[in-house]
Amino acid sequence: RRPLRPACASLPPAVGKSTFVRLLRRAFPSWQVVLEPVSKWQKLRAAGSRQVRAEGAAPSQSIGNLLQLLYQDPSRWSYTFQTYSCLSRLKAQLQPLSANPAKTLEAVQVFERSVYSDRFVFAKNLFEIGHLTEIEWTIYQHWHTFLLQAFGDQLGLHGFLYLRAPPEVTENVAHRECCSSG
Repeated sequence: RRPLRPACASLPPAVGKSTFVRLLRRAFPSWQVVLEPVSKWQKLRAAGSRQVRAEGAAPSQSIGNLLQLLYQDPSRWSYTFQTYSCLSRLKAQLQPLSANPAKTLEAVQVFERSVYSDRFVFAKNLFEIGHLTEIEWTIYQHWHTFLLQAFGDQLGLHGFLYLRAPPEVTENVAHRECCSSG
């Protein structure tokens, strides 16, 4: 078994997570840094819609921007989004390391977010602010617990990286990001 040291950068929104992850990549190029699959959430495709098409035909269309739906109507889309985001994080954590033997000797994986932050930060917060119903939260916890038990050590993390910032800083960063993306 390879000596793997997976960790999760469980950082609050707008605290500089993307910058921190870029710095980690630059400082430790041999580390495997796994980013959140935001583009998958924004361009959700129907299952089985791989790009099988005739030459010259238009690429298959996205069926929706799940992230945008969540922001537009969080009470309607929170459970759907958390289910899909947890699935995408689960898949990322279960991916094998690079086949490069030099990289696996002292392998370090850093996940931008993990199945743990999905449940204990995001889903829990959505329940606490009323965007997940009690039955949705209960169902989410049941299947999440089942997945953790079913995959056991494959999902274990060596540690969590946490950046702390005053609310004023995160508010300024969030405002800049909001204004620059619009």
